[in-house]
Amino acid sequence: KVYLSAAKSRVNSFKKKAEEYGIKNLNFVILSTKEYFKVLASAKYLVNDNTFLPFFIKREGQIYLNTWHGTPLKCLGRKIKNDAVNIGNPQRNFVSADWLLYPNDYTKEHIIEDYMLANMSNSKIVMGGYPRNDIFFNGKRRDELRQSLGLENKKVYAYMPTFRGTAREGTSEQSEDYMLKSLYALDKELNDNEVLYLNLHPVSQSTVNFGDFKNIKPFPSNLDTYDFLNIADCLVSDYSSVFFDFACTKKKIILFTFDKEEYLRDRGLYISLDELPYPQVSDYKALLDEMRAEKNYDDEEFLQKFCPYDNINSSKQLCDQIILGKDCGLKTESMPNNGKENVLIFAGNLAPNGVTASLRNLLTLLDKSERNYYINFRQTAADQYSDNMLSLTQNGVSYYATKNEFNLTVGNLACKLLFRLKLMNVKTYMFFCHKRVKQNFDKEFGATNFSTYIQFSGYAADPILKFMQTDKNSIIYVHSDMLKEIKQRGNQRADVLRYAYSHYNKVAVVTEDIIPPTEKLGGGDRICVAKNAIPYKTIAEKAELTPRLDETTQCSLSHEDAMKFLLDKSTKKFITVGRFSPEKGHDRLVNAFENFAKNHEDARLVILGGSSYEDHYEKLLKLITDKHLTDKVLLIMDVSNPYAIIKLCDSFVLSSYYEGFGLVLAEADIVGLPVISTNITGPRGFMNKYGGTMVDNSQGGIEEGLKLLYDGKVPMLKTDYEQYNKEVVEEFEAMLKN
Repeated sequence: KVYLSAAKSRVNSFKKKAEEYGIKNLNFVILSTKEYFKVLASAKYLVNDNTFLPFFIKREGQIYLNTWHGTPLKCLGRKIKNDAVNIGNPQRNFVSADWLLYPNDYTKEHIIEDYMLANMSNSKIVMGGYPRNDIFFNGKRRDELRQSLGLENKKVYAYMPTFRGTAREGTSEQSEDYMLKSLYALDKELNDNEVLYLNLHPVSQSTVNFGDFKNIKPFPSNLDTYDFLNIADCLVSDYSSVFFDFACTKKKIILFTFDKEEYLRDRGLYISLDELPYPQVSDYKALLDEMRAEKNYDDEEFLQKFCPYDNINSSKQLCDQIILGKDCGLKTESMPNNGKENVLIFAGNLAPNGVTASLRNLLTLLDKSERNYYINFRQTAADQYSDNMLSLTQNGVSYYATKNEFNLTVGNLACKLLFRLKLMNVKTYMFFCHKRVKQNFDKEFGATNFSTYIQFSGYAADPILKFMQTDKNSIIYVHSDMLKEIKQRGNQRADVLRYAYSHYNKVAVVTEDIIPPTEKLGGGDRICVAKNAIPYKTIAEKAELTPRLDETTQCSLSHEDAMKFLLDKSTKKFITVGRFSPEKGHDRLVNAFENFAKNHEDARLVILGGSSYEDHYEKLLKLITDKHLTDKVLLIMDVSNPYAIIKLCDSFVLSSYYEGFGLVLAEADIVGLPVISTNITGPRGFMNKYGGTMVDNSQGGIEEGLKLLYDGKVPMLKTDYEQYNKEVVEEFEAMLKN
């Protein structure tokens, strides 16, 4: 049996087309129905020219052929402008596929490179013509169709523009209006021996009233698009990849690019339009002249590059080779693989916080010639932090995005709800839902080639439990004193951590100080130290750049007044850096500073954070406002180069109640500031080792620290950062070898 899936709104039109073409052995299933799920789960062969939806899991024994839907002109994958985060589902489909069909080396190379499939995927490659292009070699069918439609003596033009919009934002009204005006003008100029057939995106098609036209008509709804396109004497398009397909007819192609500058502003192309052999026009008069002119360009080189395999038998060859196992002469290849181990690192939601900074620093130190590194993130949550994703995936680091959508039964869903509400403990939850958690892991990673999975964020129950499901090397990081995190912020669950720390192969703490509280949660001999990396050269270089605030930066003062505050050399400025969150102790720092400033008129305080936990920034702003300290205390949130700001200050204060490590202490030291820290788990080991100054973990202790800094009684740290980073890499790589 052969099944064709379609949206409910399109099933009837597909049935009519099947009747039109005399196809009788085709069974239709409506997308997302029970029957569809059953067929998808049980069919031996799966064929898709796009992607299956995120719930799809390929069953063992199924053979999945992905034919994609066109040679790409616009950039794909990691090269998509402004949307490179949201590629998880295509990526997963490509990795899940047994066979990937490519019509040319150009398409193969771009999809493999920009969806980062090499090394990670086991999919096999088959080089062959696109099945839908077979019709372009059927001259008999073309002549019969022209005759049946009464078009034998007419010049037939086909206009197939790309959709002027995005799935998120809809259409571009300005471009749509110009296109419509051009169509009205063309219709008046076309003579009775000319006809222009128009095929628009459904969103755009609804704006056109074909009753207004004499010589412009829609593509017939009862015919296959390419079957009808085959009768055209000339194709008019723009940025659509349809011209790559139509090129094999060797008929004339014109690019009507009236909005090129606007359209390409936020879209990247693999090939400049100017490199194509086809004439480009920007107004309807020039378009009409080109439509009536003979083909006057050489496209032989283009055809050799982009259409080398297209022929009338592409569909038969592909089916015979993939389904029947016949050798039809189609070239097959293995996915490129450099033979190195692949390491996947889960980075959470990529928020601008210490964990993301820690991962970025680590990735800059790792030797990419030894292993292939991929970061993984929750696609939806990370969408707002795409800049962080780009900064993490430089210098040879790839990424594999996932949507983290569970397939759950009603019973599973009830368990998950109870678990999230903390009305069910983790052991009970995993007893009932382990199969689904494992299934979700296999859905996302079952077809990949990762040898180590690192839950680097160390937070969030779902990803913590998910990455435990691998039978490969697994590591979970501990970035803070989790017992205090649970007590202070309630953003962790003790039962989940105990469960996880007894299942992961390694529990990596970022400083020896947090071994004791981690041991209370379990882990035992699985616990090892994996210090945070410190990119001292990069920090020093960025500190020398011109200090500035970004457009997105929030301040307690206007940007202009904030810069005056920072550049005022007549004051002595203390600074602390850390997200606006309760554990950072910003409120007690403000209180300590208030007392200190009463006797030190030139004292100033800067609190710089990358983000805010809930409304903590607003609460702190209210605190300094209520205390009438807005002229002495400056709040800054979200700045791309904090180091240049730090350099404008005189000394650094870490006022936290607890920390994992306190990387900001090292950063301030590198910039050249004396530093103090509260005497807490996390910074304690680092400060003791390198001669740091610590004060009591209290408001009074912080006030004493401010006095020591102001009086110049705090010595600089004595840190060899080169040796420190060497140890960081050795510790990290030791975990991978185990």
